[in-house]
Amino acid sequence: MADPILREKNEEITTITLNRPEAGNRQTDATWSQVAQMFDDAAKESRAIVFKGAGDDFCLGREAMGQPAPVLEAYTVRDRSETIFNLYGAFRNAKVPIIGVVQGRAVGLGCALAASAMSRSRATRPAFSFPRPPTVSCRPSPFPRWWTACHARLQPS
Repeated sequence: MADPILREKNEEITTITLNRPEAGNRQTDATWSQVAQMFDDAAKESRAIVFKGAGDDFCLGREAMGQPAPVLEAYTVRDRSETIFNLYGAFRNAKVPIIGVVQGRAVGLGCALAASAMSRSRATRPAFSFPRPPTVSCRPSPFPRWWTACHARLQPS
């Protein structure tokens, strides 16, 4: 089995590649934690970081995306959230530019990461989107209205 994340350093530039093209570069929470650590390390030893995905799509989000969500205990939910917050923190705290090379689709977490990086599209029609959260009948949705409206398709100029 190939490594789900590749890290290559070429002089002063580090390239981090999501390497699960067969799964749309979806990653487990444990792997996202490793990615956050890779960004922290690369930011200390490089002048720039290139972030990209292998295959047709940049990243279709977390591994469990699109599957029924199990009922989780509060501490488990907190751990899952902290994994992502740590990843966002690694982007925010990097004192070097992070250049996202985006091809194909960037969905959910993949969309957020592409937006966090200084993105450059390799495709003529990249697609960025957040999945629509499940709605619950008989009571208002717990998600803000902007969340369900965050479907964007970039068109070439």
